[in-house]
Amino acid sequence: MPTTLAPPLPRGGLSHPGIASIVPSSNRILLQNVSWDEYERLCDLFAERHIFLTYDQGELEICMPSAEHDRAGYLFDNILAYVTRYLGVLIDGVGSATLRNKLSSRGLEPDRAFYLSRAKEVLGKKTLDISMDPPPDLAIETDISSSSIPRMPIYATLGVPEVWRYDGESLSFWRLDELDYSETSVSSVIPQLTPELVAAWLIIGQTEGVHAVYDAIDTWWKTKQQ
Repeated sequence: MPTTLAPPLPRGGLSHPGIASIVPSSNRILLQNVSWDEYERLCDLFAERHIFLTYDQGELEICMPSAEHDRAGYLFDNILAYVTRYLGVLIDGVGSATLRNKLSSRGLEPDRAFYLSRAKEVLGKKTLDISMDPPPDLAIETDISSSSIPRMPIYATLGVPEVWRYDGESLSFWRLDELDYSETSVSSVIPQLTPELVAAWLIIGQTEGVHAVYDAIDTWWKTKQQ
């Protein structure tokens, strides 16, 4: 069986040995008993690396995304940029910007995050502070391999109104209702979109490339105008 390398911890990442028990799992490692200060320090150390951190009240998961994971993110970027252009909706994509809340001791990097109704409030900002700035309107979770730490409760704590979950085959939309998410058949942030429609565009992108997705969206828009 081939050996999968877990993402390396940078030197100086933890202030003392034994702060965590490391459990390698695929492209992830899980650390226990990590303080908020240590989490923020690791966020800074990993800032220039393509690595995602998920923190939940002392538990920290470090994940190195796969090529399949990144390819899905690229398609979501293109789909949303192209669709919102037709709809005349301002959109600001902030990629995998770190979202964290010290009061709740939770934080993560979404696979993709977008501002829509709140885009004007953050457009042009070089850094985001969720304690002062609004959370993104939409986050995308590409669940190609399951996280060791449940991420939906963290999104709820951060106040993200809608999360799209994609496992490489199926897509679902989840809307925040007070403190928890419920699955919905229509997007609340872009009401013209359904999971089935976006999933069909993803399949086209995976098999025919992103230009074929643009053609499919063109056809969809023309049909809507008839």
